[in-house]
Amino acid sequence: MRRIRNTFLALAVLFCMALPAETLHAETYYYTVTVLDTNDVTLMEIKVPEGSNLLAVLDQHPEYIDTITWGNTSWLPVFYVMDNGLKPYNTTSEVRNDMTVWAETVTRLESIPLRLTWPKAGEQAGIPTLSPAGNNPKYIASSYRWLASENAGVPYTGKFVEGQTYYLEMYLYPMEGYGFNTYGNRMKITVNGDLVKYKRETFPSDGVRAVYAVKIDDKIEAFVRRLYNMCLFREPDPSGFKTWSTKLKNKTATAAQTASGFLNSTEFKNRNFNDEDYVEICYLVLMNRAYDAGGKKTWMEALENGMSRSYVMKGFFGSTEFHKLCGQYGITPGTITLSEARDQNYGITSFIARCYTKALERKFDVPGLNNWCKKILNASNRKQTAIDTASTGFFHSPEFLNKHHSNEKYVTILYRTFLGREPDTGGYNNWLNKLKNGTSRDKVLEGFAYSPEFAKLMKTYGIPIRNDLQGGIYEENCKESSGTFDCHVGTAVSA
Repeated sequence: MRRIRNTFLALAVLFCMALPAETLHAETYYYTVTVLDTNDVTLMEIKVPEGSNLLAVLDQHPEYIDTITWGNTSWLPVFYVMDNGLKPYNTTSEVRNDMTVWAETVTRLESIPLRLTWPKAGEQAGIPTLSPAGNNPKYIASSYRWLASENAGVPYTGKFVEGQTYYLEMYLYPMEGYGFNTYGNRMKITVNGDLVKYKRETFPSDGVRAVYAVKIDDKIEAFVRRLYNMCLFREPDPSGFKTWSTKLKNKTATAAQTASGFLNSTEFKNRNFNDEDYVEICYLVLMNRAYDAGGKKTWMEALENGMSRSYVMKGFFGSTEFHKLCGQYGITPGTITLSEARDQNYGITSFIARCYTKALERKFDVPGLNNWCKKILNASNRKQTAIDTASTGFFHSPEFLNKHHSNEKYVTILYRTFLGREPDTGGYNNWLNKLKNGTSRDKVLEGFAYSPEFAKLMKTYGIPIRNDLQGGIYEENCKESSGTFDCHVGTAVSA
Protein backbone atom coordinates (compact mmCIF):
# COMPACT_ATOMS: atom_id res chain seq x y z
CA MET A 1 0.00 0.00 0.00
CA ARG A 2 2.83 2.41 0.85
CA ARG A 3 4.47 1.61 -2.53
CA ILE A 4 1.23 2.41 -4.37
CA ARG A 5 0.81 5.70 -2.44
CA ASN A 6 4.39 6.78 -3.24
CA THR A 7 3.91 5.92 -6.89
CA PHE A 8 0.73 8.03 -6.95
CA LEU A 9 2.48 10.98 -5.35
CA ALA A 10 5.34 10.76 -7.85
CA LEU A 11 2.90 10.77 -10.76
CA ALA A 12 1.10 13.76 -9.24
CA VAL A 13 4.34 15.70 -9.01
CA LEU A 14 5.20 14.88 -12.62
CA PHE A 15 1.72 15.97 -13.68
CA CYS A 16 2.03 19.29 -11.88
CA MET A 17 5.45 19.92 -13.41
CA ALA A 18 3.94 19.41 -16.84
CA LEU A 19 1.23 22.01 -16.24
CA PRO A 20 1.75 25.57 -17.58
CA ALA A 21 2.82 28.15 -15.04
CA GLU A 22 -0.50 29.94 -15.47
CA THR A 23 -2.34 26.83 -14.26
CA LEU A 24 -0.24 26.64 -11.11
CA HIS A 25 -0.71 30.35 -10.41
CA ALA A 26 -4.22 30.85 -11.65
CA GLU A 27 -4.79 33.47 -8.94
CA THR A 28 -2.52 35.99 -10.78
CA TYR A 29 -4.24 37.71 -13.69
CA TYR A 30 -2.52 40.09 -16.10
CA TYR A 31 -4.13 43.02 -17.82
CA THR A 32 -2.90 44.69 -20.99
CA VAL A 33 -1.95 48.34 -20.72
CA THR A 34 -1.61 50.11 -24.07
CA VAL A 35 0.40 53.36 -24.05
CA LEU A 36 -0.40 55.94 -26.73
CA ASP A 37 1.20 59.27 -27.44
CA THR A 38 -0.88 62.42 -27.81
CA ASN A 39 -1.31 61.64 -31.53
CA ASP A 40 -2.86 58.26 -30.66
CA VAL A 41 0.16 56.37 -31.95
CA THR A 42 0.82 53.17 -29.99
CA LEU A 43 4.14 53.38 -28.21
CA MET A 44 4.09 50.06 -26.37
CA GLU A 45 1.91 47.40 -24.77
CA ILE A 46 2.83 45.91 -21.40
CA LYS A 47 1.36 43.19 -19.18
CA VAL A 48 0.56 44.39 -15.67
CA PRO A 49 -0.55 42.13 -12.78
CA GLU A 50 -4.10 42.73 -11.55
CA GLY A 51 -4.25 45.20 -8.68
CA SER A 52 -0.71 46.49 -9.21
CA ASN A 53 0.31 50.09 -9.54
CA LEU A 54 1.31 51.04 -13.06
CA LEU A 55 3.98 53.53 -12.00
CA ALA A 56 5.45 50.96 -9.61
CA VAL A 57 5.75 48.50 -12.49
CA LEU A 58 7.49 51.13 -14.59
CA ASP A 59 9.84 51.94 -11.70
CA GLN A 60 10.90 48.30 -11.72
CA HIS A 61 11.23 48.21 -15.51
CA PRO A 62 12.78 51.45 -16.75
CA GLU A 63 13.55 49.68 -20.02
CA TYR A 64 9.88 50.21 -20.92
CA ILE A 65 10.41 53.96 -20.84
CA ASP A 66 13.76 53.79 -22.60
CA THR A 67 11.98 52.43 -25.67
CA ILE A 68 9.97 55.63 -26.00
CA THR A 69 12.07 57.96 -28.09
CA TRP A 70 11.29 60.92 -30.34
CA GLY A 71 14.21 62.13 -32.43
CA ASN A 72 17.39 61.81 -30.39
CA THR A 73 15.87 62.59 -27.00
CA SER A 74 14.51 60.09 -24.48
CA TRP A 75 11.41 61.25 -22.69
CA LEU A 76 9.69 60.48 -19.45
CA PRO A 77 5.90 60.12 -19.87
CA VAL A 78 3.27 61.48 -17.52
CA PHE A 79 0.32 59.09 -17.82
CA TYR A 80 -3.36 59.95 -18.15
CA VAL A 81 -6.52 57.84 -18.27
CA MET A 82 -9.67 58.67 -20.19
CA ASP A 83 -12.65 59.31 -17.92
CA ASN A 84 -14.74 62.22 -19.14
CA GLY A 85 -11.51 63.81 -20.26
CA LEU A 86 -7.83 63.36 -19.45
CA LYS A 87 -6.99 62.64 -15.83
CA PRO A 88 -3.59 61.88 -14.34
CA TYR A 89 -2.81 58.28 -13.49
CA ASN A 90 -1.70 58.87 -9.92
CA THR A 91 0.30 56.77 -7.47
CA THR A 92 -2.80 55.30 -5.78
CA SER A 93 -4.42 53.99 -8.96
CA GLU A 94 -4.63 50.22 -9.42
CA VAL A 95 -4.87 48.25 -12.65
CA ARG A 96 -8.25 46.42 -12.60
CA ASN A 97 -8.91 46.01 -16.31
CA ASP A 98 -7.35 46.26 -19.72
CA MET A 99 -6.70 49.94 -20.19
CA THR A 100 -5.34 52.57 -22.52
CA VAL A 101 -3.29 55.47 -21.19
CA TRP A 102 -1.96 58.54 -22.90
CA ALA A 103 1.60 59.82 -22.41
CA GLU A 104 2.23 63.56 -22.35
CA THR A 105 5.95 64.03 -22.92
CA VAL A 106 8.15 66.06 -20.60
CA THR A 107 11.92 66.09 -20.78
CA ARG A 108 13.84 63.96 -18.36
CA LEU A 109 15.26 65.93 -15.51
CA GLU A 110 18.79 64.83 -16.35
CA SER A 111 18.59 66.64 -19.70
CA ILE A 112 18.08 70.12 -18.18
CA PRO A 113 21.39 72.03 -18.16
CA LEU A 114 21.80 74.73 -15.53
CA ARG A 115 24.02 77.69 -16.29
CA LEU A 116 26.00 79.28 -13.46
CA THR A 117 27.64 82.67 -13.75
CA TRP A 118 30.90 81.92 -11.97
CA PRO A 119 31.40 83.88 -8.71
CA LYS A 120 34.62 85.81 -8.06
CA ALA A 121 36.78 86.14 -4.98
CA GLY A 122 35.79 89.15 -2.90
CA GLU A 123 32.18 89.14 -4.06
CA GLN A 124 29.40 88.96 -1.51
CA ALA A 125 27.56 85.66 -1.56
CA GLY A 126 23.96 86.20 -2.54
CA ILE A 127 21.41 84.74 -4.89
CA PRO A 128 23.45 82.89 -7.56
CA THR A 129 22.97 83.70 -11.21
CA LEU A 130 21.84 80.20 -12.11
CA SER A 131 18.99 79.14 -14.35
CA PRO A 132 17.95 76.33 -16.67
CA ALA A 133 19.49 76.94 -20.10
CA GLY A 134 16.88 78.04 -22.60
CA ASN A 135 14.47 78.88 -19.76
CA ASN A 136 12.82 75.46 -19.99
CA PRO A 137 9.17 76.24 -19.29
CA LYS A 138 8.38 72.84 -17.78
CA TYR A 139 10.39 73.46 -14.63
CA ILE A 140 10.60 76.18 -12.01
CA ALA A 141 14.10 76.78 -10.68
CA SER A 142 14.14 78.48 -7.29
CA SER A 143 15.58 78.45 -3.76
CA TYR A 144 19.25 78.80 -4.68
CA ARG A 145 21.65 79.52 -1.84
CA TRP A 146 25.31 79.19 -0.91
CA LEU A 147 26.55 76.91 1.88
CA ALA A 148 29.91 76.95 3.63
CA SER A 149 29.83 73.13 3.76
CA GLU A 150 27.75 70.49 2.03
CA ASN A 151 25.57 69.83 5.08
CA ALA A 152 25.47 73.35 6.49
CA GLY A 153 22.15 74.21 8.11
CA VAL A 154 22.23 77.91 7.27
CA PRO A 155 23.14 79.73 4.04
CA TYR A 156 26.52 81.42 3.65
CA THR A 157 26.22 85.18 3.19
CA GLY A 158 29.83 86.33 3.56
CA LYS A 159 32.40 87.17 0.92
CA PHE A 160 33.97 84.54 -1.30
CA VAL A 161 37.58 83.81 -0.41
CA GLU A 162 40.04 82.82 -3.13
CA GLY A 163 40.89 79.12 -3.05
CA GLN A 164 37.95 78.16 -0.81
CA THR A 165 35.23 75.69 -1.78
CA TYR A 166 31.58 76.56 -1.31
CA TYR A 167 28.43 74.59 -1.99
CA LEU A 168 25.53 75.71 -4.09
CA GLU A 169 22.19 74.29 -2.98
CA MET A 170 19.46 74.18 -5.61
CA TYR A 171 15.84 73.17 -5.68
CA LEU A 172 13.94 72.35 -8.86
CA TYR A 173 10.17 72.12 -9.06
CA PRO A 174 8.15 70.63 -11.93
CA MET A 175 5.48 72.77 -13.51
CA GLU A 176 3.27 69.65 -13.64
CA GLY A 177 1.63 68.80 -10.35
CA TYR A 178 2.49 65.12 -10.41
CA GLY A 179 6.11 65.07 -9.30
CA PHE A 180 9.05 63.24 -10.81
CA ASN A 181 9.33 59.54 -11.54
CA THR A 182 12.87 59.01 -10.33
CA TYR A 183 13.42 55.32 -11.16
CA GLY A 184 15.42 54.38 -8.10
CA ASN A 185 15.90 57.95 -6.88
CA ARG A 186 19.28 58.26 -8.61
CA MET A 187 19.42 60.83 -11.36
CA LYS A 188 21.84 63.45 -12.59
CA ILE A 189 21.63 67.13 -13.29
CA THR A 190 23.95 69.22 -15.42
CA VAL A 191 25.59 72.40 -14.17
CA ASN A 192 27.83 73.96 -16.83
CA GLY A 193 28.51 70.52 -18.23
CA ASP A 194 29.59 69.00 -14.90
CA LEU A 195 27.39 66.05 -13.90
CA VAL A 196 26.18 66.35 -10.33
CA LYS A 197 24.41 63.54 -8.47
CA TYR A 198 21.42 64.39 -6.36
CA LYS A 199 18.53 62.64 -4.65
CA ARG A 200 14.86 63.29 -4.27
CA GLU A 201 13.86 64.48 -0.83
CA THR A 202 10.60 64.81 1.07
CA PHE A 203 11.04 68.58 1.22
CA PRO A 204 10.20 70.52 -0.80
CA SER A 205 7.17 68.58 -1.98
CA ASP A 206 7.66 67.27 -5.53
CA GLY A 207 10.98 69.09 -5.74
CA VAL A 208 14.55 67.98 -6.26
CA ARG A 209 17.56 69.14 -4.26
CA ALA A 210 21.08 69.24 -5.62
CA VAL A 211 24.29 70.33 -3.89
CA TYR A 212 27.07 71.48 -6.19
CA ALA A 213 30.62 72.19 -5.05
CA VAL A 214 32.16 75.43 -6.33
CA LYS A 215 35.81 76.37 -5.80
CA ILE A 216 36.59 80.07 -6.00
CA ASP A 217 39.59 80.50 -8.32
CA ASP A 218 42.29 83.14 -8.43
CA LYS A 219 41.73 85.83 -11.05
CA ILE A 220 43.57 84.18 -13.93
CA GLU A 221 42.03 80.77 -13.29
CA ALA A 222 38.64 82.46 -13.04
CA PHE A 223 39.19 83.98 -16.51
CA VAL A 224 40.01 80.55 -17.96
CA ARG A 225 37.04 78.88 -16.26
CA ARG A 226 34.85 81.67 -17.62
CA LEU A 227 35.94 80.78 -21.17
CA TYR A 228 35.17 77.11 -20.60
CA ASN A 229 31.75 77.98 -19.21
CA MET A 230 30.78 80.61 -21.78
CA CYS A 231 32.40 79.19 -24.93
CA LEU A 232 32.29 75.43 -24.41
CA PHE A 233 29.38 75.36 -21.93
CA ARG A 234 31.11 72.97 -19.55
CA GLU A 235 33.48 72.76 -16.65
CA PRO A 236 37.22 72.68 -17.46
CA ASP A 237 39.08 69.44 -17.95
CA PRO A 238 42.05 69.44 -15.52
CA SER A 239 44.76 69.25 -18.20
CA GLY A 240 43.36 72.04 -20.39
CA PHE A 241 42.56 74.21 -17.39
CA LYS A 242 46.14 73.95 -16.12
CA THR A 243 47.68 74.56 -19.56
CA TRP A 244 45.72 77.74 -20.32
CA SER A 245 46.10 79.10 -16.77
CA THR A 246 49.87 78.51 -16.80
CA LYS A 247 50.32 80.26 -20.15
CA LEU A 248 48.46 83.33 -18.91
CA LYS A 249 50.37 83.40 -15.62
CA ASN A 250 53.72 83.01 -17.41
CA LYS A 251 52.67 85.64 -19.98
CA THR A 252 53.36 83.25 -22.85
CA ALA A 253 49.81 83.85 -24.05
CA THR A 254 47.60 86.93 -24.02
CA ALA A 255 43.91 87.09 -23.24
CA ALA A 256 43.16 87.48 -26.97
CA GLN A 257 45.20 84.41 -27.91
CA THR A 258 43.53 82.39 -25.16
CA ALA A 259 40.00 83.46 -26.09
CA SER A 260 40.80 82.82 -29.74
CA GLY A 261 41.87 79.30 -28.81
CA PHE A 262 38.43 78.64 -27.36
CA LEU A 263 36.35 80.35 -30.06
CA ASN A 264 38.35 78.65 -32.83
CA SER A 265 38.39 75.24 -31.14
CA THR A 266 36.87 72.20 -32.80
CA GLU A 267 34.59 71.73 -29.80
CA PHE A 268 33.16 75.22 -30.22
CA LYS A 269 32.86 74.93 -34.00
CA ASN A 270 31.06 71.60 -33.71
CA ARG A 271 28.15 73.41 -32.09
CA ASN A 272 27.47 74.93 -35.53
CA PHE A 273 26.43 78.37 -34.34
CA ASN A 274 25.12 80.62 -37.09
CA ASP A 275 26.64 84.06 -37.64
CA GLU A 276 24.05 85.81 -35.51
CA ASP A 277 24.67 83.48 -32.57
CA TYR A 278 28.42 83.88 -33.01
CA VAL A 279 28.28 87.68 -32.83
CA GLU A 280 26.06 87.58 -29.75
CA ILE A 281 28.45 85.14 -28.05
CA CYS A 282 31.37 87.48 -28.82
CA TYR A 283 29.56 90.30 -27.05
CA LEU A 284 28.93 88.16 -23.97
CA VAL A 285 32.39 86.56 -23.82
CA LEU A 286 34.60 89.45 -24.93
CA MET A 287 32.65 92.49 -23.76
CA ASN A 288 30.76 90.94 -20.85
CA ARG A 289 27.45 92.37 -22.00
CA ALA A 290 24.58 91.83 -24.38
CA TYR A 291 24.89 93.20 -27.91
CA ASP A 292 23.66 96.60 -29.00
CA ALA A 293 21.62 96.63 -32.20
CA GLY A 294 23.92 98.98 -34.13
CA GLY A 295 27.10 97.12 -33.28
CA LYS A 296 25.58 93.75 -34.04
CA LYS A 297 24.41 95.01 -37.43
CA THR A 298 27.92 96.21 -38.29
CA TRP A 299 29.50 92.84 -37.51
CA MET A 300 26.77 90.92 -39.31
CA GLU A 301 27.39 93.03 -42.43
CA ALA A 302 31.11 92.28 -42.20
CA LEU A 303 30.41 88.54 -42.17
CA GLU A 304 27.91 88.85 -45.02
CA ASN A 305 30.53 90.79 -47.01
CA GLY A 306 33.01 87.95 -46.74
CA MET A 307 35.11 88.74 -43.68
CA SER A 308 35.96 85.79 -41.43
CA ARG A 309 34.84 85.21 -37.87
CA SER A 310 38.44 85.76 -36.79
CA TYR A 311 38.22 89.25 -38.32
CA VAL A 312 35.16 89.95 -36.17
CA MET A 313 36.87 88.46 -33.12
CA LYS A 314 39.91 90.69 -33.62
CA GLY A 315 37.61 93.70 -33.74
CA PHE A 316 36.27 92.79 -30.30
CA PHE A 317 39.82 92.30 -28.98
CA GLY A 318 40.57 95.91 -29.90
CA SER A 319 37.58 97.30 -28.02
CA THR A 320 37.79 99.36 -24.86
CA GLU A 321 35.41 96.96 -23.15
CA PHE A 322 37.62 93.94 -23.79
CA HIS A 323 40.63 95.79 -22.39
CA LYS A 324 38.58 96.76 -19.32
CA LEU A 325 37.51 93.13 -18.84
CA CYS A 326 41.13 91.96 -19.03
CA GLY A 327 42.08 94.58 -16.45
CA GLN A 328 39.60 93.07 -14.01
CA TYR A 329 41.41 89.74 -14.29
CA GLY A 330 44.91 91.24 -14.33
CA ILE A 331 45.92 89.88 -17.74
CA THR A 332 47.38 91.38 -20.93
CA PRO A 333 44.67 91.93 -23.61
CA GLY A 334 46.82 91.37 -26.71
CA THR A 335 45.46 90.69 -30.19
CA ILE A 336 45.66 88.08 -32.96
CA THR A 337 47.12 88.00 -36.47
CA LEU A 338 44.80 87.44 -39.41
CA SER A 339 46.22 85.13 -42.08
CA GLU A 340 43.41 84.73 -44.62
CA ALA A 341 43.57 86.88 -47.74
CA ARG A 342 39.92 87.89 -47.31
CA ASP A 343 40.74 89.53 -43.97
CA GLN A 344 43.42 91.88 -45.35
CA ASN A 345 41.24 94.45 -47.11
CA TYR A 346 37.57 94.93 -46.24
CA GLY A 347 36.79 96.80 -49.47
CA ILE A 348 38.32 94.26 -51.84
CA THR A 349 36.70 91.34 -50.02
CA SER A 350 33.30 93.04 -50.11
CA PHE A 351 33.79 93.71 -53.81
CA ILE A 352 34.51 90.03 -54.58
CA ALA A 353 31.69 88.80 -52.33
CA ARG A 354 29.39 91.11 -54.31
CA CYS A 355 30.50 89.53 -57.59
CA TYR A 356 29.41 86.16 -56.27
CA THR A 357 25.97 87.36 -55.25
CA LYS A 358 25.34 89.45 -58.39
CA ALA A 359 27.05 87.51 -61.18
CA LEU A 360 26.72 83.93 -59.92
CA GLU A 361 23.61 84.64 -57.83
CA ARG A 362 24.89 82.73 -54.82
CA LYS A 363 26.89 83.26 -51.66
CA PHE A 364 30.66 83.12 -51.93
CA ASP A 365 32.60 80.00 -51.10
CA VAL A 366 35.55 80.69 -48.80
CA PRO A 367 38.33 79.07 -50.93
CA GLY A 368 37.20 80.97 -54.01
CA LEU A 369 36.85 84.22 -52.09
CA ASN A 370 40.36 83.91 -50.66
CA ASN A 371 41.78 83.05 -54.08
CA TRP A 372 40.32 86.13 -55.81
CA CYS A 373 41.23 88.43 -52.91
CA LYS A 374 44.81 87.18 -52.94
CA LYS A 375 45.04 87.77 -56.68
CA ILE A 376 43.93 91.41 -56.40
CA LEU A 377 46.02 92.09 -53.28
CA ASN A 378 49.19 90.82 -55.00
CA ALA A 379 48.55 92.65 -58.28
CA SER A 380 50.70 95.62 -59.32
CA ASN A 381 47.55 97.29 -60.70
CA ARG A 382 44.72 96.45 -58.35
CA LYS A 383 42.19 98.49 -60.32
CA GLN A 384 42.74 96.58 -63.55
CA THR A 385 42.88 93.25 -61.78
CA ALA A 386 39.59 94.02 -60.01
CA ILE A 387 37.98 94.85 -63.36
CA ASP A 388 39.34 91.66 -64.94
CA THR A 389 38.10 89.65 -61.96
CA ALA A 390 34.58 91.02 -62.13
CA SER A 391 34.38 90.64 -65.90
CA THR A 392 36.28 87.67 -67.29
CA GLY A 393 36.88 86.01 -63.92
CA PHE A 394 33.20 85.54 -63.16
CA PHE A 395 31.43 85.94 -66.49
CA HIS A 396 33.82 83.55 -68.26
CA SER A 397 33.72 80.99 -65.47
CA PRO A 398 32.31 77.53 -66.26
CA GLU A 399 29.74 78.04 -63.51
CA PHE A 400 28.35 81.14 -65.20
CA LEU A 401 28.61 79.83 -68.76
CA ASN A 402 26.87 76.57 -67.85
CA LYS A 403 23.78 78.51 -66.84
CA HIS A 404 23.16 79.39 -70.54
CA HIS A 405 21.40 82.64 -69.73
CA SER A 406 19.26 84.34 -72.35
CA ASN A 407 20.37 87.74 -73.66
CA GLU A 408 17.73 89.39 -71.50
CA LYS A 409 18.95 87.67 -68.35
CA TYR A 410 22.59 88.27 -69.30
CA VAL A 411 22.12 92.04 -69.66
CA THR A 412 20.10 92.22 -66.44
CA ILE A 413 22.94 90.53 -64.54
CA LEU A 414 25.44 92.97 -66.09
CA TYR A 415 23.43 95.89 -64.76
CA ARG A 416 23.23 94.36 -61.27
CA THR A 417 26.91 93.43 -61.18
CA PHE A 418 28.58 96.49 -62.70
CA LEU A 419 26.10 99.29 -62.11
CA GLY A 420 24.49 98.10 -58.88
CA ARG A 421 20.97 98.66 -60.09
CA GLU A 422 18.15 97.30 -62.21
CA PRO A 423 18.19 98.18 -65.95
CA ASP A 424 16.63 101.38 -67.25
CA THR A 425 14.36 100.76 -70.22
CA GLY A 426 16.35 102.72 -72.81
CA GLY A 427 19.74 101.32 -71.94
CA TYR A 428 18.41 97.78 -71.57
CA ASN A 429 16.79 97.79 -75.01
CA ASN A 430 19.87 99.33 -76.62
CA TRP A 431 22.17 96.61 -75.25
CA LEU A 432 19.75 93.92 -76.39
CA ASN A 433 19.65 95.42 -79.88
CA LYS A 434 23.45 95.40 -80.02
CA LEU A 435 23.50 91.70 -79.15
CA LYS A 436 20.76 91.01 -81.69
CA ASN A 437 22.72 92.83 -84.40
CA GLY A 438 25.86 90.79 -83.84
CA THR A 439 27.79 92.53 -81.06
CA SER A 440 29.49 89.86 -79.00
CA ARG A 441 28.71 89.35 -75.34
CA ASP A 442 32.35 90.08 -74.51
CA LYS A 443 32.08 93.49 -76.17
CA VAL A 444 28.92 94.31 -74.23
CA LEU A 445 30.62 93.06 -71.06
CA GLU A 446 33.55 95.37 -71.76
CA GLY A 447 31.18 98.32 -72.05
CA PHE A 448 29.88 97.69 -68.54
CA ALA A 449 33.26 96.76 -67.02
CA TYR A 450 34.89 100.00 -68.19
CA SER A 451 31.89 102.24 -67.60
CA PRO A 452 32.26 105.31 -65.37
CA GLU A 453 29.26 104.13 -63.38
CA PHE A 454 31.14 100.95 -62.48
CA ALA A 455 34.15 103.08 -61.64
CA LYS A 456 32.00 104.97 -59.15
CA LEU A 457 30.81 101.69 -57.70
CA MET A 458 34.40 100.52 -57.27
CA LYS A 459 35.17 103.75 -55.42
CA THR A 460 32.83 102.63 -52.64
CA TYR A 461 35.09 99.60 -52.20
CA GLY A 462 38.27 101.67 -52.02
CA ILE A 463 39.34 101.01 -55.62
CA PRO A 464 40.38 104.03 -57.84
CA ILE A 465 37.50 105.49 -59.80
CA ARG A 466 38.83 106.62 -63.20
CA ASN A 467 39.10 104.26 -66.14
CA ASP A 468 40.42 104.23 -69.68
CA LEU A 469 37.60 103.36 -72.08
CA GLN A 470 38.53 103.00 -75.78
CA GLY A 471 41.34 105.50 -75.47
CA GLY A 472 39.37 108.20 -73.65
CA ILE A 473 39.90 109.33 -70.05
CA TYR A 474 36.57 109.77 -68.29
CA GLU A 475 35.66 111.53 -65.09
CA GLU A 476 33.35 110.13 -62.43
CA ASN A 477 30.46 112.31 -63.61
CA CYS A 478 30.00 110.21 -66.78
CA LYS A 479 26.62 108.53 -67.11
CA GLU A 480 25.39 105.62 -69.20
CA SER A 481 22.38 106.44 -71.34
CA SER A 482 20.76 104.26 -73.98
CA GLY A 483 23.83 102.07 -74.32
CA THR A 484 26.34 104.92 -74.79
CA PHE A 485 28.46 106.91 -72.33
CA ASP A 486 28.18 110.69 -72.21
CA CYS A 487 31.41 111.81 -70.55
CA HIS A 488 33.56 114.85 -70.13
CA VAL A 489 37.17 114.26 -71.16
CA GLY A 490 39.46 115.13 -68.30
CA THR A 491 42.99 114.57 -67.08
CA ALA A 492 44.24 111.04 -66.54
CA VAL A 493 44.77 110.04 -62.94
CA SER A 494 47.04 107.08 -62.29
CA ALA A 495 45.75 104.16 -60.29
